[in-house]
Amino acid sequence: ADAEIREIELKAGGQSQLTMRTGKTGQKTQPAPWTLATKEIFIDRGQNQIYRGYINAEGNLVLERGEIYPQGSFHCSGPPLMIFKKVE
Repeated sequence: ADAEIREIELKAGGQSQLTMRTGKTGQKTQPAPWTLATKEIFIDRGQNQIYRGYINAEGNLVLERGEIYPQGSFHCSGPPLMIFKKVE
């Protein structure tokens, strides 16, 4: 989908670089903080765009978009899961 994440570069210190598709052939890169939880990470793009990520059985990063409710629970509200393969 337009403006969905195409590539993620997680950096030390809780920062990441997100590369997103814009239009049919364009792309843009945006910094976004990430936070480590017990079994997952949360990436905050701002403007209520939160992504929860975890590593699946194949070793891929799986992201789902949603929101964090005031009591702290995450509610998935976005498109289907996005799966990223690790590249070194």
